[in-house]
Amino acid sequence: MKHFLLFYVISDVLQFGCDKSNAVLNEGNVGENGALPWLGVLRVHVHITGKDPRIGLTGILLVKANYAISNADDVAKIPKYILRSDSKAMFIATNNTPWYCGVKDLMLHPEYDRQI
Repeated sequence: MKHFLLFYVISDVLQFGCDKSNAVLNEGNVGENGALPWLGVLRVHVHITGKDPRIGLTGILLVKANYAISNADDVAKIPKYILRSDSKAMFIATNNTPWYCGVKDLMLHPEYDRQI
């Protein structure tokens, strides 16, 4: 069973409406045209001593103002201090205009097992 990780993102200015029943979606890559502004990417910079910095990416979904979810398997092993200091959530709010915010905190699903 997949579990999800809930993020508290710093997004006090980001307001999206996703309840249009007759929305028309333009073709193209998701995020390039602003049609699905609640879909985003979490980018994490991982610095390992003696190695080049690495960048991790995973999809996120903004579920309401200031809250996004992601697959827990992708980010549960990353220490909170790295998520808070070296990560950005990115959304495409309008055509080709990325909007970034930081991660303020995270919560794992109570049934998520870190051993898996």
